[in-house]
Amino acid sequence: MEFRAIYRYARISPRKARLVVELIRGRPVNEAKEILSFTRKRAAFFTEKVLNSAIANAEDLANTRSEDIDTENLYVKEAVVDEGPRLKRWLPRARGHATPIIKRTCHIRIVLEELSPKEEELEEGKEKKTLKSGGKKASKGVEEKGKGEEVSSKKPEEGDASKVSQERPAVQKPKEKNASSSTKPKSSSKASSQKKRRPTKSAKGQKKSKKDE
Repeated sequence: MEFRAIYRYARISPRKARLVVELIRGRPVNEAKEILSFTRKRAAFFTEKVLNSAIANAEDLANTRSEDIDTENLYVKEAVVDEGPRLKRWLPRARGHATPIIKRTCHIRIVLEELSPKEEELEEGKEKKTLKSGGKKASKGVEEKGKGEEVSSKKPEEGDASKVSQERPAVQKPKEKNASSSTKPKSSSKASSQKKRRPTKSAKGQKKSKKDE
């Protein structure tokens, strides 16, 4: 049995409202309430109102028709946001111009339905699988850590060390260049430069003065 509620002409754009509505689609009622209470968006206020209204409608029908309906056993079957009418306003700008302001509205519709016993069993099985998979992953991590510790604690024997050294390829060392070829003596160049130097004018004048004496 379906229980629905609609929020008409909500003063929020449908694009913003759909971001929140998609979070609770297909979820149980209690889980949907928790999600909406922790979502920090303005659309969460509107969607929570609609969800509470749908739950109240289910309780009303249960009381009037004297039917046993467990509200905790409900889930969100549909959660749709439709576009509503647009409110057009104008803003004055320079040189006598006016720019339009479009204030969008939307209609939020939520439909609840009771979980069948088969669906309940499937959900319980999914929860058990997730718990088992989490436990298996944790046990695998512990086993891998234990194996790593065992490998690190074992020391290689003498025979194993010789085998490892034989298997390793010999590393070739880079050839060193002769220092004699690269570095040339600088003393010969200095001597040649001193020989080529010509005597200065002051030295010539000193020689002439000595001859006159």
